This record gives sequence, structure tokens and C-alpha cells, in this order.
Amino acid sequence: SIAAKVTGTLYDMDGAILGTANTELAPTELAAGATLRLDSDKLSADVFKTTWTGRAVLKITSILPQMEVMALLRQRGIPFAPLSNLSTGAKGTSCQ
Repeated sequence: SIAAKVTGTLYDMDGAILGTANTELAPTELAAGATLRLDSDKLSADVFKTTWTGRAVLKITSILPQMEVMALLRQRGIPFAPLSNLSTGAKGTSCQ
């Protein structure tokens, strides 16, 4: 098992980069078996230090050989709205 940096580039709906490309998403290397939770507020305030309106795309990059990403979506403004799993083909303990 290895540890590695996880970086990301955030794009707005028009494909323009928001913040800085290849920004580190975690303050330290991500260890094998670790979980990194990100949400739009954290990405905006802590990671990319920018705001956006509308949709955005986060491209995640790492050399971790078996990294898995699970994307969950909850509609804003509706208390207790269900989470939707957008991770087609995702596997692992968190997806069962």
C-alpha cells in the first residue's frame, strides 16, 4: 500500500478553470484505505478559494493505483432530501 497526493482541477460550466489547476485536495498525502470527504462549501472556501454559480466539474488526479471516487448528490434547500449515488460502477464498502 502507498500514500499519494490527490489533486484536482475545478471547471465551471463553460470549461474555464476556477481557482488554481492541480490544487491539492487534502493537506497531506492520502494513505491506503483512507477516505477524503469533499463538499461544495469546502471546495469553495478551503480548497480552491473561489465561488461559482451553476454547475462545476472537478477533475481528480492521483497516482494511487486503486483509488475509488464516489459522487453523491443531494438537492439543496430540501431538508432530509435523499442522496443520489452518481458513481456508475463504483464498488467498495461505502457503496454497498
